[in-house]
Amino acid sequence: MNTAIAISTESPKVFFNNGRLVTTSQAVADYFDKQHKNVLQKIDNLECSAEFTSANFSAHVENQVVGVAEREIRYFEITKDGFMFLVMGFTGKKAARLKEAYIAKFNKMEADLSRPVAQPGYSELVITLQNGQPVCSRVGQSGEFMSTLEGHTEMLRRAGYVVTHCDDLELLTVADLAKRADEARRLMNKWLAITNN
Repeated sequence: MNTAIAISTESPKVFFNNGRLVTTSQAVADYFDKQHKNVLQKIDNLECSAEFTSANFSAHVENQVVGVAEREIRYFEITKDGFMFLVMGFTGKKAARLKEAYIAKFNKMEADLSRPVAQPGYSELVITLQNGQPVCSRVGQSGEFMSTLEGHTEMLRRAGYVVTHCDDLELLTVADLAKRADEARRLMNKWLAITNN
């Protein structure tokens, strides 16, 4: 589906074709006040690799009525990269403005990339391994705790929690619960004393 849209007054008309933003050699010719045949000749004479040419310049033929006759008109659909490669060889005020805008945008991207990324406080990186190879990594969330079941249980006990499986809980008496609560309090106080020293 071709959807024509004007991006700015500093570029020719562009449209989406097969999910890619492109322009045409005719739109380039119109924008830079050049004859289309001269733009076609410039494209034909570009000294870029065959891979770059095929990826960024797609040749087409369109039937157009000129007067009463119909004739085939050759044109190119051009990607952004192809457009910049082509235009870098152009001269004139519009080409100069476009080059300046491109340089300014490039400088802004460079400045953005060289600016350090602000990290709030302390972060930990969580890496997921599969067969000994990292398959995923992410920054851990604030307060996130990763542990084995045993390690997690120990941390809860140090914080004063009574950790008991539901099957065992059914068998406990009130006296047993009071005893476990007392043990949890003593363990918590022990760890608080250690961490406060």
